[in-house]
Amino acid sequence: NSAKGIALRKILAKELRPTSQLSEDTFAFLISARFFSIPWLTGFAVLVFKAAIFTLMLLNLIDWNNKSNFMGVPASVSTPVLIAQMLALIIAVASQDDIRTSLTYYYEGYDHRWMGQAFDGASKLKWFLGSSGQFLQGVLGLYTTFYLIVTSDEVVSLLLDFTAVEFVVLLDNAAFEVAKQGFFGSSNQMQTELVVETEYPIARDASPIIQILTLVLTFCAVLIGWIYFFSQQVRGAYTSQTLYVQFDDNVKAELGAYSGFYSLHIKPNLLNIQRVRYHADNGDGYFGYCVPSKIWTFSIDDGDDPCEDYIVHSDSTQSFDITDLDSASWYVIAMPDTGRSYEMTNFYLNSGCTKDYHCGNGITGYCESNRCICSRGNFGARCDYAVRSTCPIVQVDEETPIFSASRDYATEYDILKDDTGHVVQTYHHAVYFKPSGAGLDLVLFTGVRWVVTNTALGMPELESHDREGLLKYLQSEPYHATKLQFLEYYSNEVEFDTPDDTDEPTNIAEWYRVTGTSLADSSKVGSVTTRLLCAFCGERFIDLELCQNGNSCGENGFCDCANGAEGVNCQITPLGNGRCDE
Repeated sequence: NSAKGIALRKILAKELRPTSQLSEDTFAFLISARFFSIPWLTGFAVLVFKAAIFTLMLLNLIDWNNKSNFMGVPASVSTPVLIAQMLALIIAVASQDDIRTSLTYYYEGYDHRWMGQAFDGASKLKWFLGSSGQFLQGVLGLYTTFYLIVTSDEVVSLLLDFTAVEFVVLLDNAAFEVAKQGFFGSSNQMQTELVVETEYPIARDASPIIQILTLVLTFCAVLIGWIYFFSQQVRGAYTSQTLYVQFDDNVKAELGAYSGFYSLHIKPNLLNIQRVRYHADNGDGYFGYCVPSKIWTFSIDDGDDPCEDYIVHSDSTQSFDITDLDSASWYVIAMPDTGRSYEMTNFYLNSGCTKDYHCGNGITGYCESNRCICSRGNFGARCDYAVRSTCPIVQVDEETPIFSASRDYATEYDILKDDTGHVVQTYHHAVYFKPSGAGLDLVLFTGVRWVVTNTALGMPELESHDREGLLKYLQSEPYHATKLQFLEYYSNEVEFDTPDDTDEPTNIAEWYRVTGTSLADSSKVGSVTTRLLCAFCGERFIDLELCQNGNSCGENGFCDCANGAEGVNCQITPLGNGRCDE
């Protein structure tokens, strides 16, 4: 083969035709070696190995379940990272010779008269397959490099990932050099010598202008892709569109009322264009980033500066994505004058949802813009409550005391539904009411706790203190519990997305007697053992087996207690009556 290459060079010297050489990589084996020979199989193995590595990288990085951001692009990145991304893109394109070499092959064309003399195993089919394989491999490698660059949010991690991918990109060149040293056997070593020493005539000479043009076009394509992702970051496309927040109300009692959904707001700012805010759906409160202090803050007043008058703040962070702080420490400022703050122990912050599975397991709702959209007949922040299985009547357990503070409250409450049968909600939980005296006795959720109140004192702004007046009031605008002007009882904290977080107040571990006239100045003075039970067992509730002590549900939908059992659920065991003691 070496002698044959020398003879060919002598012929070319006489004819003065432009010549070229195959690139010094294992893709040259796919063009020059015979099918299924050792060199050809070596080149094919390197091709498959590189493709497998790139594919595994991409499969590991892509999250198909995250519909809004399956690539995992960060919400935004700092200026140093942007500069590092741009430099990495330039280096990636400059070092990506697979695309450039394969396009050069296409431009030069295949001359079967001379290529066949240069390489015994050459054919137009192998030339086409080898060139195409090298081009596709280059595209896959460049895409993987680009993917890692745009999804990096730290300079160090970007450089480490970039270096690792560039090693894989150059694997075919490294394998060729190893074969050239004889480590892959004599057949591969001889093939490398043939590739290095052999020149062959070409129909068209690939001038430096073609090489430069290819490089420029490749870089422009990559740059356009990078600009697209950057513009999406500026628009907040990769930032959670919705947050669900539940505050700890132990330090500031009114904070619980600010729990709920917060929606993304992009506030244009040429000096700080990549920062976003989240505003409460009910219009009160927002989260923003304070650049000088490097903290996320929560403010009640809708001001322009998140560094002023905030009452809650995070640990120091440079993260552009507030959901990165879901497990970080958050603090509430107890004394604004001194700045003294306390860590909140039961603070919850996260995206409303990222997958349909988060919304009633994908059965009773679906996720859109990080918010669960519930199907008809279902409700709740996660669509995990069903109207048909929400208790329509709750009643005080006869074995526990009634709610009795300034007066005796009702012992039985009906669920509040509108005229179409939908459950009326406050903070995504059902509302229960009972006419009593001058107003309605209510049991409703206020973001963290259930409360017991009366509309005459707690909601004096109602047009009428009856069912219709309450409906109109709660449906006119999102209810905010800071409007509540009177309460005498509230429950223990009900943490979001836990077994205690149910659609009705029948799972409350403890109730507290409260002093004060509103959530802001309320404080508990002692616990009460009052317990609420579901009083209705009919229709959809029979399967819940509410009726105890061997009793069953009657035709009227209430437990039919026999054998001396008593109570709304026949829960009072018949002892001492001579019938059920044994």
